[in-house]
Amino acid sequence: MFVIELNDAAVTVSDESGVLLESPGYAVMDENRLYLGGEAQDVARIRPRWTNNHFWAQLGMDPMQGATPQVRHHADLAFAHLQSIWQQVGAEGADVVFAVPGSWSAEQLGLLLGFANELDLRVRSIVDAAVAAAASSRAKGNLWHLDISLHRILLTEIRVRDALERERVLVVAEEGLVHFNNLWANAIADQFVHATRFDPMHRAETEQRLHDCLPACLADLEEQGASMVELSDREKHYSVTVRRDQLVAAAASAYPRMVRQLQAGAGGARALLLSGRFRRFPGLQDALSVLPGLELETLAPGAAARGCFANAQELLREGDAVHFLTALRRVEGDTPERNAETPVAAQPTHLLYRGQAWPISRRPVVLALDGDAITQDESQGDPQCTVLESDGRVWVEPRPVTQVRLNGRQVDDRVGLAAGDRLEFSGHEEPVQVISLLS
Repeated sequence: MFVIELNDAAVTVSDESGVLLESPGYAVMDENRLYLGGEAQDVARIRPRWTNNHFWAQLGMDPMQGATPQVRHHADLAFAHLQSIWQQVGAEGADVVFAVPGSWSAEQLGLLLGFANELDLRVRSIVDAAVAAAASSRAKGNLWHLDISLHRILLTEIRVRDALERERVLVVAEEGLVHFNNLWANAIADQFVHATRFDPMHRAETEQRLHDCLPACLADLEEQGASMVELSDREKHYSVTVRRDQLVAAAASAYPRMVRQLQAGAGGARALLLSGRFRRFPGLQDALSVLPGLELETLAPGAAARGCFANAQELLREGDAVHFLTALRRVEGDTPERNAETPVAAQPTHLLYRGQAWPISRRPVVLALDGDAITQDESQGDPQCTVLESDGRVWVEPRPVTQVRLNGRQVDDRVGLAAGDRLEFSGHEEPVQVISLLS
């Protein structure tokens, strides 16, 4: 069984071992090729006029601005994105469950099922993503679930009876991750200008690299309260130290609006569950703590998928009909991360190539092509991908316009790695092996 959660911040595909793939809802159209997911996000700032990141949020058949004979409306882009995702990790004949935002219309759900039919996906159920994510919460009483996508913040009221039941869905803000990432990137750019007179926003290439640095920067701020951000431009190197309070201040105008909306809509709930997509928002929990009598809980990444696997018997009911569920039973005891009969793959620790082993850590390992060899020094070769540890897993992230294969399959998005996997590169017969060294 696969769970596909359709949030355009990152469409995720999970099995019982955890998240297999994350693909942001970006598309870049040029004359010769359609870039999708992570590959598109990596060039979105460089090619802004050809970038579209609204196609999941505005999924529909209305004619699209900038349409082409191949891409007429947002449904065409969404279909192409789902097709690309399934080609990277899907398995023929597998059961599929979709977890979708509660704001989706019946028309959008119908389009999704049409996509699935065209791709020969065996869809068994569609479930409300907020209800599935809340299934593992230990909070008492009625709940609110707060989630964020690229362009929207969504609040879902969940009533706790014998099961968790969705009551209503409110749009807290028509500002999502794109808005917050812009706030934070601009704050860091101001720091560069102040400290070095270098403005990363002056050129599209350095603006893109600054946005690429944001996930690592936010992770550092969460753990250490400060982060060193380094950028190069035209053979010059620049660096600044970013403090947590600087990014808190950058979001100072947005957080109070969220609090006011929650105060107006969240009356009567005893707990507010924050999607894992909020976990690295500097200062957000402090801002929300002013809400009286409301217990805050931040869900772990992949909570919706785990709720689906815990309710697999309900979601995989016999019959040809696709079930649409807005109520699920609550998980009793610890949330099952995986089926007990499923073997646990060893966590990768190193990359092995021609007798040389490179350790994997939170510091990205860059694999670049240098003639007939593969090197870690991207300045000496053509960078193909990065490998890093994040959120308890090891991931490969292909660079734009590269041809990286994982176990023979082309990958364009952030994909999880396991010991025994092979990374292959065009023109190089010998693969890089993903291995686990025993401690």
